[in-house]
Amino acid sequence: MATIVSCYYLLNKSKHSPSEYKVWIDNFILNLKKVNLIIFTSIKSKKFIQQILEQNKLIQLMILK
Repeated sequence: MATIVSCYYLLNKSKHSPSEYKVWIDNFILNLKKVNLIIFTSIKSKKFIQQILEQNKLIQLMILK
């Protein structure tokens, strides 16, 4: 099984809007089937990522501190 490592951080200034990133992340995450997915993020960005991950029931969310 493959492992994909990515990250997402909400920034005050960014090249693209949060809504554009959401579309890209939705397309990426919602099409995953049998892979391990590691996403590094901040406390500030956690809720944004959780809402997307909940759409794909094959993904188990584990939060490490």
